[in-house]
Amino acid sequence: MFKSAKEAALAVVNDLGLPIFPCNPGFVDPRKNKTPLVSSGFKAATTDIEVVSTWWDKFPDAAIGVPTGCVSGIVAIDIDVREDKNGENTLAQTGYTFDASWQVKTPTGGRHIFFKHPGVPVKNKAGNFLGEGVDFRGDGGYVIFCGSNTVAGFYESIPGFDPFSTQIQDLPPDLLDKLFHKNVTEFGSERGINVGERNDSIFKLASNLVSSGVFGDELLNML
Repeated sequence: MFKSAKEAALAVVNDLGLPIFPCNPGFVDPRKNKTPLVSSGFKAATTDIEVVSTWWDKFPDAAIGVPTGCVSGIVAIDIDVREDKNGENTLAQTGYTFDASWQVKTPTGGRHIFFKHPGVPVKNKAGNFLGEGVDFRGDGGYVIFCGSNTVAGFYESIPGFDPFSTQIQDLPPDLLDKLFHKNVTEFGSERGINVGERNDSIFKLASNLVSSGVFGDELLNML
């Protein structure tokens, strides 16, 4: 799809508007695979074309790191497939199916499934978000994006879910429920909110709290 890593990196910025930063592809030292190549890591991510061009001129084989969270406006479900665990099997057992939004195949056979950031802080959840091998990347996290080639292999968009030709979707309500450790139904019942208004009400309340300077655990405890 792309002729070079730099071309892929520029497309992610120009076509998708995502901030990016260069990551080590691990060809020289596999132990450093996917680690940032800039000192401030994912915090250095930018949409500045000149900066991105300079980075990939310096690191022509760099993988494309994309920070998750409010900085990029996206979050990701990270399904890990390895010899000792299979997140796809775990996901199948939960009954969750994802037939929309952006999806990227990872070199080991896993997936990154992207959704819009909900607009309020959401933490990373590693190890067992939906079970073994299914993680969540939110504020303070990052993923390697499609168009990257590493020592482990290529990160490729999945046909029908290509970020460059499909729309990213909102997080499903039941996943929001898990992320915020609150039951959406109870939230509505306690406050006399109709079923169709519950998610909007949660977001309105959370947005008001954020505007008032409430963040992190304090915010979650007040929802």
